[in-house]
Amino acid sequence: MKKKLSIFVFFVLVIGCFYLFNYSMSVFFENKYIDLSGNNKYSLSPATKKIISELNAAQSIKIYISPQIAKDYPQTAEYGKYIAELVKQYEKESKNKISADIIEITPFSQQEQEAEQYGLKSFVSKDGKINLYLGGVITNEQGQYIAIPNFVELRRPYLEYDITSAIKQLSLPPKLAKIGVIAPDLDTKLNKDGSLDLSNNLNIFNQLKNKYLLVPISDYSVQIGVNINTVILVNPNDGLSNVGQYALDQFVLRGGNLIVFIDAVDEKNNKQNNDKAINKLLSNWGIEYSSKDTIGSKDKAIEVISGIKRFSYMPWMNLSAENFNQEDDLTKGLNSISLRSPAAIKAKNTKAEEFSFTPLITVSGRTGLIDSSVAKQTYKEVSAANFIETNKDYILAAEVEGKFRSSFQDNIMKGTKYENQMLSFLPQAMKKGKIFIIADIDFLYDTTWSDNSYKNKNTTYGFVPWSENGLLLERILNQINGKEELVDLSIRPILPQDSLGTKFKQEAEAAFLQEKEQKQQDLKNCIAKAEKINFQNYSMGNMQQINRLQEEITTAEKAIRQLDYLADQSYKRKINIFMGISAGAMLLYAMIIAIIFRKRLKKRRNYGENR
Repeated sequence: MKKKLSIFVFFVLVIGCFYLFNYSMSVFFENKYIDLSGNNKYSLSPATKKIISELNAAQSIKIYISPQIAKDYPQTAEYGKYIAELVKQYEKESKNKISADIIEITPFSQQEQEAEQYGLKSFVSKDGKINLYLGGVITNEQGQYIAIPNFVELRRPYLEYDITSAIKQLSLPPKLAKIGVIAPDLDTKLNKDGSLDLSNNLNIFNQLKNKYLLVPISDYSVQIGVNINTVILVNPNDGLSNVGQYALDQFVLRGGNLIVFIDAVDEKNNKQNNDKAINKLLSNWGIEYSSKDTIGSKDKAIEVISGIKRFSYMPWMNLSAENFNQEDDLTKGLNSISLRSPAAIKAKNTKAEEFSFTPLITVSGRTGLIDSSVAKQTYKEVSAANFIETNKDYILAAEVEGKFRSSFQDNIMKGTKYENQMLSFLPQAMKKGKIFIIADIDFLYDTTWSDNSYKNKNTTYGFVPWSENGLLLERILNQINGKEELVDLSIRPILPQDSLGTKFKQEAEAAFLQEKEQKQQDLKNCIAKAEKINFQNYSMGNMQQINRLQEEITTAEKAIRQLDYLADQSYKRKINIFMGISAGAMLLYAMIIAIIFRKRLKKRRNYGENR
């Protein structure tokens, strides 16, 4: 009886110590806690903590979630729980400056009406009878708010980034900084909601609409307003007029910041670019650039499919951490940038004191050149024979800062009736200006985004980036517009790299990869066929063909979703098996400790009796 009592006391002591330790830590550290998850997924980043600590006024975070989601969409419900846990950390870290509320929405309730008023977007329950919600609203003391209409699961790595960016935005003066956009080849008209027209695939700009006011500027504008401190120049080509060049020249000399996207080959419009118009300015700013050659890489090439053939297409590149300047805040921590047929840029020989040239993105290793006139013919026409391997390092993005001199001798409007309406001509800079140059305009297009909004266009939080192109552009704008803290915000992977969980996920996805790729190719083929159909032709045969293709597209999309679901279930089974084995091992470990304790207790008792 005494033996059993000793073992029982032992287990009580172990459990008691565990609870005493937890209680002591909670009292000692108060709101602090230790996050033992693999990738600190419940912890806030240092950048977020800094932004929260600097808040001067209270804010609130409301998460709206429908309980029915747990029944119909278990995976989405799990994500909802994670969101709730994370926003509670904002409340704890802020020392009550931020309040976090989780609001359950029942059908046709006042909470549902409130969610709709904030602009949250619903999705339908499996039986199609009620609307479900998983969204959030961040509000400041003045009643200004930023809504996240849906928490899209694929955007999970950006969750902290999205919430913290909204908190920072609401802590700033209500007037949004104006960003000028000059894009001769793009339609940059604004929609009624203030976003750029999506007809030319500018989702990357729509990501900025809550943070900045994007103002289209004609390339024939002779002057850029003093209320604009940043201009984004997209693919100037020959479309950049002489007066447009003068406007940019003087804008930079007044201390303006310029972000330039140039390219060797415009993949979207399938044409080789001409650099004559922009090179006059670039040369004056200490930048050498030529669109004659396209840069390619054997190491970073993207795999493409042409018919039944799969091969690496060297001008299309997925770049990773080693390609980014990890000593610069703008590119530190980036993991993926996608570029297509870029040109190279380099520093022009200038006096060191004139301006600085900082590479941001570099490709090295098995690199080479392809004549741009050949590259524009698309990958179906380009072969390895067109690739001249050089193994040189090529700079694909850079930052130049300095006090520049004008490319012009005098006011371009001198002697005209418009001269008096112009700002004074500057022969040299009043203060330092910054120029960021990225040698790829395809960097901006929708090839790097996936639309995952539930219904209608959720243009800020419904698009999931395949790569971090948009994050780099945001970092540049944040840095030069007084939001340096946001530059340190990075996305976090759902699972830590090289973790056991990552391995399980990769194994699960690999099992269905071949079948998924085939379904994706079927979908691509159906879409290609649909694009060739004349939808204005209402003949019976044509309408039947349209309906058939729509059914095939729907079937292919459903099959892809099903494969993703099966892969996810396989991943969860692996995790559950691992957890079961771990629990069994812990139980066995406890039993071994108990046996050892019992033997030592018996040995001590025998020793006492022998004495």
